[in-house]
Amino acid sequence: MDGEVRPIKGALPIAIQARKEGFKGLILPKANAREAAMVNNLHVYGVNHINEVIEFF
Repeated sequence: MDGEVRPIKGALPIAIQARKEGFKGLILPKANAREAAMVNNLHVYGVNHINEVIEFF
């Protein structure tokens, strides 16, 4: 557990559902950000490390 954020499966369906539920943005592993960014009207933030999430907030 070194804080690395690993790629996930299903980034596109997650992004689609987030938009349907009214989310304005989504934080995902950087490796999945491009896929999720295909969803219109949703800001996608890709991160490699948990510290990037902490800095974002």
